[in-house]
Amino acid sequence: MLLATSTLTYSFEKLAGFKATLAVGSGMYLERYLAGAAPGLLLLHGYGNVMDRTLGPDETIEIEPGGFLYKESGVGYELVTHKLQPEGTSSASQTAKGLASRGLAGLKAARALKKEGLQGLLSGDVLQQASGIFTGPGLTLMKMKGPGRVGIQSMYQHFGSA
Repeated sequence: MLLATSTLTYSFEKLAGFKATLAVGSGMYLERYLAGAAPGLLLLHGYGNVMDRTLGPDETIEIEPGGFLYKESGVGYELVTHKLQPEGTSSASQTAKGLASRGLAGLKAARALKKEGLQGLLSGDVLQQASGIFTGPGLTLMKMKGPGRVGIQSMYQHFGSA
């Protein structure tokens, strides 16, 4: 839910790149609300607990994309992927195990690609399964860099009764 006074202007931008699409399915959009000559008010609802973090100059925080709620205009961002590799394993052996474990996801992604083309691959659960094929086992996060405020929500969707 979102409420804004008429003194605010609205625009949006889509985060470019395949990594943004894999992180959130249809891609990530950042909405922008600006106050012009007169002050404005923006009310924003977040799921679960909403935490406000103020970053100092060059201070960073990494957030799971579903937990990101808002940022001030001075806060920079980029998507980063951290590869998951257990301690004590070589890169070659981890890559071989990763390829072997992607068999079913690879099969589903190939079937969707053959049946519906690229649109079939970029929809629904297949996208999340296919992301491991392209990026390997890892965790994609939004790296926010200060100065400025960042809002984080503890839940990604409402789980209450309908």
